[in-house]
Amino acid sequence: FADPVRFEGEITPAYSALDESTIARIRDVAPQLRLILICRNPLERAWSSAIMVLSQLGMTIDEASDRLFVDLCRSRASLARGDYATTIRRWRKFFPGDALLALRFESIRTEPETLINRTLGHIGVAGLPDAELRRTGSRSVAFSGPGYDIRPALWRELQTLYAARIAELASLLEMDLRAGLEPPAHVSNGKPPDAL
Repeated sequence: FADPVRFEGEITPAYSALDESTIARIRDVAPQLRLILICRNPLERAWSSAIMVLSQLGMTIDEASDRLFVDLCRSRASLARGDYATTIRRWRKFFPGDALLALRFESIRTEPETLINRTLGHIGVAGLPDAELRRTGSRSVAFSGPGYDIRPALWRELQTLYAARIAELASLLEMDLRAGLEPPAHVSNGKPPDAL
């Protein structure tokens, strides 16, 4: 970060789980820091993380039981990474005001130009016209997971795990996040459709 002209940054989801003493040290070193947190639907984040763990274990989705997925989603690390409200409160304690910008993960797909320009504005860089952003790849997929749907049998369990967290985040950000608790069309009341 020594270049006085360029805007430089660092990214990792692990920052969301840092403890307060570490965040305090970061503030002491870089009090002018501009923070960006991209919040994903906690149910989808937990499912995506569980799928990634399977890959690291060399397992296919068909080899994993529902119980394994529930255990992975209930793990301390998974619950902490999906607890965006706690993350926001913890970082705002040391970086108050507008230092932290919270954005929705879904915006990467639905309105990438708006997300990019909000990010640029947050760090003090002039935004770019949507057409220029599209020309330079704002709508190109850089990384995409395998796209497995959450198993119908797991929706009720995940809703129970994350309903309070989603409600708390909605209140904190003053956003309507109820859609984050609605199962997709292939799920009915947390049970697989009759055809399955």
